[in-house]
Amino acid sequence: MSSIGDVVIEFEHVVKTFHPSGAPAVRAVDDISFQIRAGETVGLIGESGSGKSTTGRLLLGLERHDSGVIRYRGRSVDEMDVAERRRMRTDVQVVFQEPYESLNPRLRIGDIVAEPLVVRGLGDRTERRKRVAERLERVGLAASVMSRFPGELSGGQQQRVGIARAIVADPRVLVLDEPTASLDRTIRAQVADVLTQLQTELGLGYLLITHDMGTVRRVADRALVMLAGRIVEDGPVEQVMNNPQADYSRLLIGSELKPYPPALENRGDLR
Repeated sequence: MSSIGDVVIEFEHVVKTFHPSGAPAVRAVDDISFQIRAGETVGLIGESGSGKSTTGRLLLGLERHDSGVIRYRGRSVDEMDVAERRRMRTDVQVVFQEPYESLNPRLRIGDIVAEPLVVRGLGDRTERRKRVAERLERVGLAASVMSRFPGELSGGQQQRVGIARAIVADPRVLVLDEPTASLDRTIRAQVADVLTQLQTELGLGYLLITHDMGTVRRVADRALVMLAGRIVEDGPVEQVMNNPQADYSRLLIGSELKPYPPALENRGDLR
């Protein structure tokens, strides 16, 4: 893990309620408070419908909170002017769950990764190409993939492209929305290692939204357990995973699938 620095994101008593037509109001996020520091990975875990994705969307500015305060580098997002909001949109990026669905199949990889630079008017064509090649190499892909299309890559390679696109404009925070869910176990571990290495090199803060306890154990510094829009447990990842205090945390973590037999290295046990 990288060294942990100053607070970059802060949620303070944040509430978000949805009002579906013809149905009762749903409080998807119910008075939650937490922080993300530079170089820190906060794992947000809970079952489907617990409010994890809504929390991520609030952080990305895709939803507006009803009450409470969301701060970026000490500044309330409600008090930001247009320029500050634009800066935050550059500084907070997302890596999606399904890599292929998040990549335009008609664009070459070089154009996909360069898109955030083009949208923000950063660099000329030569500078953008150089930066794209460097970011691809950082995530373990050769610069030669720039000329290929997403359909020519494996799922793990596609997710690495998604990560390269997320970091190309030098963000400070990444929202990782189930980034390894669609990958097999071996590739999942490789992608987790890429994320850890990038954090060490760039000092990024991560909000890791996931059902995958193994990835939380592997990369997170802190774990938040969410139930029905509320955070029911918050602590160092080792404490939450190995000695959960809340009843729901114990049920959730206890439901984690583990390999069987537990020790396949000793082949003598299988004879």
